[in-house]
Amino acid sequence: MSGTRPAGRVLIVDDEPQVARAARLTLGARGFEDVATCTEPRAVERLLGEQPTAVLLLDLNMPELPGMELLRRVRVSFPDVAVIVMTANDDVTVAVDAMRRGAVDYLVKPVAADVLEARVHQALVEQADRHEASTLRAALAGAPRPGEDVFAGMITQAPAMKRVFAYVDAIARGAQPVLILGESGTGKELVARALHAAGQRPGPFVALNVAGLEGTLLDDALFGHAPGAFAGAGEGRRGAIAAAGSGTLFLDEIGDLDAGQQVKLLRVLETRRYTPLGSDELEVVRARVVAATNRPPGDLREDLLFRLRSYQITMPPLRERVDDVLLLARHFLAAAAEELGRRAPALGPEAQSVLLRYRFPGNVRELRSLMLHAAAVAEERVEPDHLVPMLIGSLETRPADGDILDETALRALERDNMVRALRRCGWQIAGDGGAAELLGLKPSTLASRMKTLEVSRERDDAP
Repeated sequence: MSGTRPAGRVLIVDDEPQVARAARLTLGARGFEDVATCTEPRAVERLLGEQPTAVLLLDLNMPELPGMELLRRVRVSFPDVAVIVMTANDDVTVAVDAMRRGAVDYLVKPVAADVLEARVHQALVEQADRHEASTLRAALAGAPRPGEDVFAGMITQAPAMKRVFAYVDAIARGAQPVLILGESGTGKELVARALHAAGQRPGPFVALNVAGLEGTLLDDALFGHAPGAFAGAGEGRRGAIAAAGSGTLFLDEIGDLDAGQQVKLLRVLETRRYTPLGSDELEVVRARVVAATNRPPGDLREDLLFRLRSYQITMPPLRERVDDVLLLARHFLAAAAEELGRRAPALGPEAQSVLLRYRFPGNVRELRSLMLHAAAVAEERVEPDHLVPMLIGSLETRPADGDILDETALRALERDNMVRALRRCGWQIAGDGGAAELLGLKPSTLASRMKTLEVSRERDDAP
């Protein structure tokens, strides 16, 4: 790893003088200018009080004062110091416990020089960006700043989305990973692109959907390959990491990676190094990594979750953005009509009621699909019968005098529309031209609704 080091003092605490000295020499040889050592753990708090320190490398196994206890004291008295724990015990539960207690990182002894270099560099970058925390608090406490150019593609008046914008604005200049959570269709990639634009990163935005990539396919997509790396690889290929350069690498559907693939990604994030297939040369990861998943964060390995969740953004589903439903519907309706060369129909009051009662399992993506359909079939005004046959979810109940359809009628219409979509696509659910794409849903959502409504090819395919 080359380039100018971020400023900040590094203090190495280890009761074995030779270990502390070796770590100091390693960091000094690799360009870290302000590195000190301490072999007496009881002196650490005094040293931290005497001279500002950015990063503390802390051995956990010290008989005079256990590292976990010293970690607790440092986090209480010097909360701005980034603590990286070191241990000879290769037990993930110890590492997870340390990070829960406030450590930002952990290293297992013996520590390779390139790993030590990368992890200390990363911690110093975090400390150099400490002002983000105060900026974030000010941004979230004050009035949000909607209307920024980077958010121009996200139309909203919902307070929840404005809080997301404020958070993005606050963390945009940082270099640490970001995890974006949210249901399918909530705009996770749009937010990732806004984060990239707001951060003014010097490289491109590169998106990679990792769902379905396994083994060599994932390695090749991420890392690329050297010429002749495998049969048919006559020429080399740059992977997504190299293509992103110093920009942003967006890894979508990260929750779909299996345990082995998560370990591989964790290693890359830890060392900031990787090797293209068929090559012996280590390459440096310069891009900021932004990952997204529609799965619960608990589906990820804990250590990978800690790596990715330096910052976390949770996208609100459309059903929680009631203020945005009609705003977005009119926008999508006008855009669809313009694309078709038609005059945009009005949204009738009963159609508005349907939209406001609908749960939108496919979120904003599904609303856009609904409006594309409505623009094609409605003339002067969009009515419920232009919408209901396309609904895949359910309507909220409300007083009888305002009801449009009862649940039995809605389920029948939903089922009929689903069968027609599946027949049109030859009962193909996923992929290009599949029924899920036609309906604006994830394949898993469509499969679930098919099971609920007892839709199957054997039962419903026309003779």
